[in-house]
Parts: sequence; C-alpha cells; structure tokens
Amino acid sequence: MARLQLAKILDYFDGPNIIEARDVIGGNYVGVWIKDGSPGQYVVFGVSPEQLRRFRGGDIDLLELMSDLPQGWYYASFSHDNANYIETVTENLEATAMPKEFLPLPGFFLTEEGEEVTLLGRLVEANRDSGGWILETPEGTRSGSRIEGGPAFSEMVIDRRYRFHCIERMEATALGPERSILILTAYEPLSDPTNRTRQLSG
Repeated sequence: MARLQLAKILDYFDGPNIIEARDVIGGNYVGVWIKDGSPGQYVVFGVSPEQLRRFRGGDIDLLELMSDLPQGWYYASFSHDNANYIETVTENLEATAMPKEFLPLPGFFLTEEGEEVTLLGRLVEANRDSGGWILETPEGTRSGSRIEGGPAFSEMVIDRRYRFHCIERMEATALGPERSILILTAYEPLSDPTNRTRQLSG
C-alpha cells in the first residue's frame, strides 16, 4: 500500500477524471477515474518524466500512456477531503494485466487552456464555500479561485506560506482590456519561519 500526494488535476468533468500525483521520493503517477465505479475510485500507475511531459503536451494520447506500464498499477481511492492524498488500496498489480474495460478509446489527448503559473507567498484568505483565495507574494497580492472539485482548503492555515500551482487564463471584459484569471489546481505548504498561523474556521 502507498500514499501519494496530489500534484494536479489534469482533466475534470463532473469530478476529477485524470489526476497527477507524486510519491515520497518524487516519482510521477497518473490516476484515471474508473467510470463504472463510485466517485473517488481510480486506477493509478507510475510514469516516467518523459511520458508525463509528452502526455501533458498532447504528443501521446491516454491509451498509449496506459498501454505500457512497466512500473505496474494499483487500485486507489482519492478524495479532496483527505488532504489531497491518494491512497492505494491494493499491492502493485504489475503481474496482472489491466482490465480492458478500464482502458480509454484511442484519440483522447490532454488539452489545457491557459498557462501554468507557480506562486509563492503567504496565505491571506481561503474561502471554503466559494473557493476564492488571496495570496501575498513578493510581486504583489494575487487572488483567484480553485478548479471545481479540488483542492480542499481544510488543511490550510492563514498566514502560512504556500506554493500555489495555477492555470492563468485571460478573460475578455466589456469595458477594457483582458484580465487575468488564476485557477488553483494544487498547493504545497512551505516551511514557515514564524508561528503566526491560525487554522481556518468552519
């Protein structure tokens, strides 16, 4: 059994369909939702940095990514309520072929709208209900929302420093130039040199 840390939601439709994760030594994993299963049930498999780069860049489709799994695969459960961790619920099934019904049809390529942005700063606000957040960075105060269905704010503390992984999209406005929209896909706490932290309430 293993515990993986959510790195990013790669595809979302009525819930996270494809997720990217890391193990404790930085190994890369991809999880794919089992469509006939209950929410939170995934197959998870290890991928090389090159495979992940090519998939995220649209060079290979999901079927090709899942067709050769030298590192084996797992059944896993995932919930944002569990502090963004993915828990494998079986041992490595390297010796077992992945059931064909779990494999996607050919031609599913990952496409991402917007540019990836990483922010480092102090958390000023994180609203569990609306998903809105404010981060004070060395370049100024930034704000945005989170992707629908993720990541949970339950483990965040105000005034603590975080690394935010976001997608930045430009949105047209009626009265002026385009404005930047930041959408949080994952976060990591950073070492906090102070003790000025308070747990989010509610």
